[in-house]
Amino acid sequence: QLVDVYDNGNRGQRNNEAIYLFGLGGPDGLVLLGGSTLYLDNLNVYARENGQWVHLNALFGTSNSVIAYSGGFLHLPSPGGVAPLAIAGLFAARRRRSAR
Repeated sequence: QLVDVYDNGNRGQRNNEAIYLFGLGGPDGLVLLGGSTLYLDNLNVYARENGQWVHLNALFGTSNSVIAYSGGFLHLPSPGGVAPLAIAGLFAARRRRSAR
């Protein structure tokens, strides 16, 4: 899951920051294997494909929150929804507090 937890000064009032995936010494950009899912969590994500930048968020249709991509899936949160790992984090934090 991609989560932006640090404001490095590039956030605007209406825009989230972005992450650019160049790839590492092999294929361009992003490779998802074995049906894995990458949660984009309202971040703008760009990946190199065949020497061109592709805005992954723009690949989704208006009614899609999950799409197939490179052997796996990309997932955008539903409007008003909470990402799965954020929910898990809330339960873990609650459990730690109640143990005291």
